[in-house]
Amino acid sequence: MGDTSHLNTGTSDSAVDMKIGILIVDECSDFVERHIVVLLDMLRSMGCTDGDIVVKQIPSISDTVMGVQFFAEYTDVDGVVIVMPQEKLFAFQALLGGIVHLQMQWNMPVAIGGADKAVDIVRMIILQTDMEASAPDNQAERHVVN
Repeated sequence: MGDTSHLNTGTSDSAVDMKIGILIVDECSDFVERHIVVLLDMLRSMGCTDGDIVVKQIPSISDTVMGVQFFAEYTDVDGVVIVMPQEKLFAFQALLGGIVHLQMQWNMPVAIGGADKAVDIVRMIILQTDMEASAPDNQAERHVVN
């Protein structure tokens, strides 16, 4: 693969000025109880303020696609973490396909899991922001402005 020494592999990624959606699945309450406090603490430790964390609840796993779509349509979050065990959603291939479709349609990162997904969602938002900034269309706009 080439030299990857320039890549940031630490957890010092900053969530300052990011707005993160947290989707709690009531059906997975045991999992949520074990992960939600740590997930929120991790986001805060990366610089995300409480005002930039939007927490919503859905009744069941079958509601995850609509929950993510509601975040995409009715909020200005940069990404969403669905708080539930990944393997639960992976058992529902149609739902997983729906979430992947929404990620592509709305150009919004979505992570599924627990507290460990705080770093993942922040990294995906940073990647998206960096790539948008260096996209050829943005480069052309910068040259016109300057």
